[in-house]
Amino acid sequence: MINWVWVDSGNRKIYGALKGFYPARLVSIMKVRDIKTGLVDRLVLLDRLYVENSGKLNDITGLVTIT
Repeated sequence: MINWVWVDSGNRKIYGALKGFYPARLVSIMKVRDIKTGLVDRLVLLDRLYVENSGKLNDITGLVTIT
């Protein structure tokens, strides 16, 4: 199963109509524990897609192009 996610870049001024978000495919979710301190970190591995043309809408389709 493929799970798609939206990633917040933290900058609303980029990626045009997407307002700072970009799509990615979720590859893996991991939990890493430091055995000395017992601290746990949660990590994700993503396969990022790229927003073409600075996220501007296509004149013909009205959609943002993603590759």
